[in-house]
Amino acid sequence: MLRQRGNTYLEQSAKNAPNVLSFPFELVRDGRTLPRPVNYMLVRIVRRPALRSTRRSRRSSSSTRAPAMAPASAA
Repeated sequence: MLRQRGNTYLEQSAKNAPNVLSFPFELVRDGRTLPRPVNYMLVRIVRRPALRSTRRSRRSSSSTRAPAMAPASAA
């Protein structure tokens, strides 16, 4: 039983997992260069350029919009 768990652990640890959180970033401060080095980095996440859509909206004209509802009158 223990050997099977160990083998399963080794199989799982040998697999490469994809990086789920991948953002463009710029380095602000590298902790390895501090007077007392640490194993951290301070980064700033930068915005990706906006993707331009090539599809046009079908509802862009005012003629396709539903008319506004009139307020109900008191009877």
